[in-house]
Amino acid sequence: MAVVSKARRLLYWLGALVRRPIVLRRSYTEVWAIGCTSQEIAEIDSVDRQLLGAIEVLARRLTASRLPMSRVKVLCYGSRIPVEQLQVPFALPDGQAAGLWSHEQRTAAVRVSAEVPLRRALAHELCHAMIETLTGGFAYPPAIAEGYAEFMAALLSGSEGVLPRRVPRRVPSPGGTRPTAFACTRCYSIAELLDHDERAGPWVADAEAFLAHSAYLIEYLGRFGKGPDTVRERMLRDLHTLDIRDGHAVYNWLTGACRCGAAELEQGYTAFHRHQVAC
Repeated sequence: MAVVSKARRLLYWLGALVRRPIVLRRSYTEVWAIGCTSQEIAEIDSVDRQLLGAIEVLARRLTASRLPMSRVKVLCYGSRIPVEQLQVPFALPDGQAAGLWSHEQRTAAVRVSAEVPLRRALAHELCHAMIETLTGGFAYPPAIAEGYAEFMAALLSGSEGVLPRRVPRRVPSPGGTRPTAFACTRCYSIAELLDHDERAGPWVADAEAFLAHSAYLIEYLGRFGKGPDTVRERMLRDLHTLDIRDGHAVYNWLTGACRCGAAELEQGYTAFHRHQVAC
């Protein structure tokens, strides 16, 4: 049985070598369509063209940077490639829509999937790439980095409403094998988000909830200040300029920037979250 399985994998990758990836080059991206159908390639081409300029403008505005940008490599894997045969680690299990940005290799990877629109998945990873490039790889807390990428992806992908009104959470189904895609969760505090540790706490089995809550936080911070001077607009460049990386230090910066105490900041976020999420 093991011999048959190995033979199938070998035949698959030999076939992949014959079907060489289609490479789409832009000013700042080099998109490799791997194992994609002609329809998927056309969609990737269209999405990449539409998104790139908008992401660059938004990322430069948020980081106040005019640095020259080198080309970002993007790997787009077709839906017909079995998840177990992908050569990159994906963030979400069970073959659900997945994307990955590797700052070490300056490479983004996205799998064409029915669960999440390709436009949104590509936008999320390209937002990571643009912001990291423009800030020289500055290490923002995960809640800030992921929150901005998800918020910007929702904004740029033309989603109905900026963010989903129900926060995704993985919970066991009656059969115990498949997750429920969307269910209500409690509102995690801003302090919990900024203290995120992917190896501990509630986020280990609830990565989607962390992503959604982080994006809600970014949306919430747009309420403080006006126009280009909102906390949401200032945060990336101010944290970078002041070299603030630690979650606790970011929390202190937020209370000062929002001109309110910790209790008021948290109460406002809880009320905002309850208003946004239909439970």
